[in-house]
Amino acid sequence: MKKVIYIVGTLMVILVGSILIFCVSQNEKNNISPVERYQESTENEATVEAQNDKSNTDAQNPDKESESQTIMVHGPLKYEFLSYEIVDDSQIGQQTQYLPDHYYNQELPDPNELVEYQDRDAIMEQCPELKALWENPENYSLEESEEIYNSHLDVIEKNTSMVHPEKHYVFVKCRITNSLDKGFSQHLSEMTVVLSDKDNTNFSISTDTMCYFDQATHTEGDDRLHSFFLYEFEPNETLECTLGFEVRDEVDDPDYYIGFVDVELQNEGLNPVLGKYMLNLENIEGSVE
Repeated sequence: MKKVIYIVGTLMVILVGSILIFCVSQNEKNNISPVERYQESTENEATVEAQNDKSNTDAQNPDKESESQTIMVHGPLKYEFLSYEIVDDSQIGQQTQYLPDHYYNQELPDPNELVEYQDRDAIMEQCPELKALWENPENYSLEESEEIYNSHLDVIEKNTSMVHPEKHYVFVKCRITNSLDKGFSQHLSEMTVVLSDKDNTNFSISTDTMCYFDQATHTEGDDRLHSFFLYEFEPNETLECTLGFEVRDEVDDPDYYIGFVDVELQNEGLNPVLGKYMLNLENIEGSVE
């Protein structure tokens, strides 16, 4: 009888210990940062994919590591990035390689463009009411917001000026292959360029940064307006083209990344370059800056 009691007691200790270890593990998992959680999930996915493909790709592709830094597969399309060039906006009107017809608006960018700039820090320092409104707009009705804004127009106008936004134009030559045995349509403007500092702390991203496509097929009237960056791939077609992006200089000494923004990262407010569909342009050999 005592032997049975000892065995039951031992099993109970093991069971309780297992539960405690599981609880501690779950608690630690819940306490990790969003970045760590995202990286852990993507690393696990990458490990599974790598294990599944390793036996085939190792034999066929001895330069797999270097290729992986310049090749990206997104959906059925394979993107091979061949070269890139970064042109300062002050030089964009002087170059002759990137022709006006291939820009979305059919003209070279204006190197002297001026945009309206509001010094919001100065405005909020002088107008506590506006500061409260801009920081917590949900606390005000539309009528209250308009009243507060209009009552401080003099301060707003005093701190508003026309400035030239410093920009660069990033042109990327690439080869895009449709892996399907049927046609596939893709809005290439879903790709973007992200600027990030060296430690991925600060970054700059904006939507609709693509401005240039030298193989466009939708080039007239409303078709150009709505579908300029749309390309209909034939089955197994490979397209060589140059894509151009307009980016603002909002990060000091940045690295330039190209790819697709991960929605999960965007929702977390994290740096998009951490995503698996982003490539650093510095990895491309034969680049021109």
